[in-house]
Amino acid sequence: MNRIGPVLILVVIFLSGCAFNRLANRVELKEPEFSYTRHVIRTITESKADVEFIITAHNPNAVGLRNVFVDYVLLTEGGQFLKGEGLPLQLAPSADTEIAVPTEIIYADLINAVGPLIERIFLNGNYSIPVTIKGVIYGKPTFYDEFEEGTSLFSFTWEFSRTEEIPLPERQMREFIMQLMLNPKAH
Repeated sequence: MNRIGPVLILVVIFLSGCAFNRLANRVELKEPEFSYTRHVIRTITESKADVEFIITAHNPNAVGLRNVFVDYVLLTEGGQFLKGEGLPLQLAPSADTEIAVPTEIIYADLINAVGPLIERIFLNGNYSIPVTIKGVIYGKPTFYDEFEEGTSLFSFTWEFSRTEEIPLPERQMREFIMQLMLNPKAH
């Protein structure tokens, strides 16, 4: 009787690993594509704004992904202006998934990070900024499809970095820059 418990646990672990491997090996897994979609301003105060950045993830694979998380920082001109930890990353099989990234933007931090960009925007009329996203994806992934799911027996960690051009609303940027120029001490 004492041997049945450990053997049963090993069988369950082996079978759950088999489902994960079967799903992972069913098709050649391709890297999902991520793109900035939009942002939603939730609240604005004198010192900060709560914003959700909506990212669209296109998963070309017939299997979905759960139990994976992301830590990230966003930088422009080398200055950090956003960061987050423990953002859940879930991708539906063969579909686009919108991922909401809740963010608190502290104006003082943002102005310090993008100050050099404001001059470039004002002088060149280029209303987009290069934003570098650096992060770590980690977890104990679960693959699934409409029939089964399997969780990996092992955790993983993967570091990434990429730069995206983020469009800025031209009218609001002009107003913001003019406000900074007319009343720099208020910011």
